[in-house]
Amino acid sequence: MQSCIVLKEEYFFPSSDGGKVIKESCRGKVGVDNQLVFEFENVTVTFDAWEYKSITRLGIGIDIYEGGEVVWPSSNIKVNIVSGEKDLFIDNFRNLRRTGDEIVSKEYLVNTSMKNTWERETEGFYSTLVVADESLKEINVAEIKIIVNGSEITIPSINFKKQSGMFLHPLNC
Repeated sequence: MQSCIVLKEEYFFPSSDGGKVIKESCRGKVGVDNQLVFEFENVTVTFDAWEYKSITRLGIGIDIYEGGEVVWPSSNIKVNIVSGEKDLFIDNFRNLRRTGDEIVSKEYLVNTSMKNTWERETEGFYSTLVVADESLKEINVAEIKIIVNGSEITIPSINFKKQSGMFLHPLNC
């Protein structure tokens, strides 16, 4: 049995050309529209921004389906915030696998190949960056270039704008 509650929430609403905005909670059925998804062949790249204890973060997720491959090149991510332009650097992506009671974490450095090597539909990789040690109202992320299945792909500029509202949230989804 599932149950939900209505809560007021502040969040960053994402927007970008070619991206699809989705809900993060409960398999995309409830909660805020706070994730921006780009789909390329057998690879999905997701961006989200959030704030916790006045620290604003940017999350980047990569889901790779069978036969897919992603290389995140060694480059900075340019963001514009109230205080001006800032360069963010990704060192690595993390991959977590649960087999039984064991959770194995593996690090994939930039410029290395990330592939689906598991016997599941997708393999997930994730990286989190601190955007600012302060509360922000808006974040603009410049174009990002990645390599998907051997081809350079440009992810268009992304805008995250803080909004608030009342949303349905799962208690046991």
